[in-house]
Amino acid sequence: MLLGSFEDTLTSDMRLCLPEIFLDTLENKQLFLVLMEDCLEIHITSEFAQSEGKEFIECRIDKERRVAIPEWMAEKTGISKDVAILGGYDCIAIYDSEAYRKIDTTSENSIADLYSDICF
Repeated sequence: MLLGSFEDTLTSDMRLCLPEIFLDTLENKQLFLVLMEDCLEIHITSEFAQSEGKEFIECRIDKERRVAIPEWMAEKTGISKDVAILGGYDCIAIYDSEAYRKIDTTSENSIADLYSDICF
């Protein structure tokens, strides 16, 4: 299960170090990086992306528990250096930190809406 929210900084070569809490679920699995409207999502299967007609690529976790973020995907979602990482039960959403902070999180409804949008 992939639950939790974290902040991190991409390396200079656009790699994201995944939170250790997610590694038990993700290590040694075939992963797919899916291009969404305002974020990227990491899924364990390609079924979601294929069923929704989304652009996606296969990705892997390297020895330093990092995932490479292609520059073209980062540009399309506005992801720059600092990111917010949200676990959404069976996938992970990656937002640009500044864009994520702009999401209205002052009411419970907006938080619930955000989490319901992730990976479902």
